[in-house]
Amino acid sequence: MATEKYIDDVLNRISRDLDIGDDLFKQAEDEYRNLGKWIAAKVDEEGRDYKVDIFPQGSMALGTVVRPLPVGNKDADFDLDWVLAFQEEYGLDAMEMKCGVVKPWLDDYLRENRYGCNGGKIEEKRRCWHVENNAHPGFHTDVVPGCIQENKLLITDKREPYAIYRYIRSDPKEYQKWFFERCEIRRKALLEEYNRAFRADAKIEKLKRHKLKTPLQKAIQILKRYRDVEFESKDEKLKPVSIIITTLAAKSYDNGESILDAIGLFLGKANQYIQHRGNQYFIADPCNPEENLANKWNQHPERVSAFYYFLQEARKDFDREKLKQMDMMEIAAHLKKVLGEKVVVQVYNEMAEENKRKQEQGILKVDSKKGTISPVGSIVVPAVHHYGT
Repeated sequence: MATEKYIDDVLNRISRDLDIGDDLFKQAEDEYRNLGKWIAAKVDEEGRDYKVDIFPQGSMALGTVVRPLPVGNKDADFDLDWVLAFQEEYGLDAMEMKCGVVKPWLDDYLRENRYGCNGGKIEEKRRCWHVENNAHPGFHTDVVPGCIQENKLLITDKREPYAIYRYIRSDPKEYQKWFFERCEIRRKALLEEYNRAFRADAKIEKLKRHKLKTPLQKAIQILKRYRDVEFESKDEKLKPVSIIITTLAAKSYDNGESILDAIGLFLGKANQYIQHRGNQYFIADPCNPEENLANKWNQHPERVSAFYYFLQEARKDFDREKLKQMDMMEIAAHLKKVLGEKVVVQVYNEMAEENKRKQEQGILKVDSKKGTISPVGSIVVPAVHHYGT
């Protein structure tokens, strides 16, 4: 039977393989730095007084990026969110800023950097410009225009069906601050372990890609992948949105060391943070208590049912006692079903290779009677019995 330590090790490896790779992260980082420098040069060239800042938001900033489910035999591209923030309004209304200033900049950027020749594409979304090009096939970017007013960020928002543009409040940097405060104790403990192991005077901010991920970040990655698999054959609009999963998981987290515990806390406590105000569902944004993250639930009640279905199924599939009753092969089969075959097979292949190397180095010992491998470690491989087909 599996131990919690073994289950957590497998989940840890899965979260790592779901993450964006070093090369792709470097490409994304370079792209937003290059875009920032290009826009600064463009402002000077046009003789504008604009001061503009670009910074990542969402999963890229929180360290909870999840590789999308493959499309056929090909990996899908990552969705990376950036904010393009004007330091003041500069007399621009939301439509002028988004369509009259930012859109031409992005068009010129793609064309002048020859991305247009490689299939560059820009599409308007409600709050952003969706930008993709074949020069960076591994990811696309959603660029959100906005401006700072009274030290608060206001982003552009296009309301259909009448295409009415307005500014609405958003606090991605404050949200990031809140999120990391929720797991600060565990982050500091991980940094201390890192420093002891490498005898380095490292700072967490200098470690690329949130490599010192907390169990909260890893749990959110697992939950988001679970959601993607669970809703793969359902209406895309029914998928619980990442901001709700992330917020409820962070509110539930107790700075523990276990990914499985962090998932369990989310599944056990999520209902506590879903309020009812009159006949309306309300999930408060932790940085703007008047903003309702579940606003669309009240417009589309089917999304409420979908979220509770997600919780119900996840409680069964991540039931601690149920998982502990499984052996290693049963856990592998179960995780392939709920988290996707490709990533789980990859993780188990990695574990098999590690065990092979350890065995060759004499670190692992094989019990010929039981067919088990025992370290110095705690990975147990059940004996394989062939009873016929």
